[in-house]
Amino acid sequence: MIKEVTVEYQRFQTRDGMLFEKREDAKHHEKVLNGTIKTCPRCEGAKKLDAYGDGRQWMTCNSCSGKGYVEKCEVWQ
Repeated sequence: MIKEVTVEYQRFQTRDGMLFEKREDAKHHEKVLNGTIKTCPRCEGAKKLDAYGDGRQWMTCNSCSGKGYVEKCEVWQ
């Protein structure tokens, strides 16, 4: 017996029209669009760095603390 089932999916849409399954992913993308975060220039979003250049040992990127992105901040001196 075949039964027709209707399923609803919740998606989150950013201002550029992209759809995301998770709210956190949509918020992250909005921050990229706003310019408040960008891909880490040191690890290029990989979250880790090759410790010695031979591909055998990896370490967490200390520029982005392993997040893969850096956040814009204002510094007062």
